Formats: sequence, C-alpha cells, structure tokens
Amino acid sequence: AYSGGLFEYSAVPQSLLIPIPEDVDPSLAVLCQPAGTVIFALQQLGPVFGKKVVVLGQGPIGLIFTELLVKAGASQVIVSDVI
Repeated sequence: AYSGGLFEYSAVPQSLLIPIPEDVDPSLAVLCQPAGTVIFALQQLGPVFGKKVVVLGQGPIGLIFTELLVKAGASQVIVSDVI
C-alpha cells in the first residue's frame, strides 16, 4: 500500500506521537515540524551573524529559513522564488 504523505488519516505507532495541548491552535501546531527541521539545519550550518546568505524558494520552509536567518543576524538575506 502507498505510504506517502497527504493522507487525512494515517495509522502510526502511538510511541511516535507527541500530544498537543488542547489550548494550542492546530493551525499553529502544524508548523512545529517544519520549524524544527529549519532549526536543525541552521544548527548544522553554524553561525550566520554578519554573513550574506541566500534562500532558494519561499514556500513554508523557505519563509521560516528567511525569518530565522534575519533573527540570527545575517547581514544580508537574499531570497529567490519562481513566483
């Protein structure tokens, strides 16, 4: 059976789930995984303070990269997107 993304419901082991408090808006909670991915990538990249950086693509991941690079003190953040 196909096990790719874009399923409304998917069966996974309970041990892989992280409960979200009831008072957290699901539309915000869904951003935790993409934000975590970007934070991990930035940790691998190392300090960007004072550096010029380029972000290719301004989808959800690219937008998070752009915001965090600015907050991390990059001297110039250049973005590129098809649209």
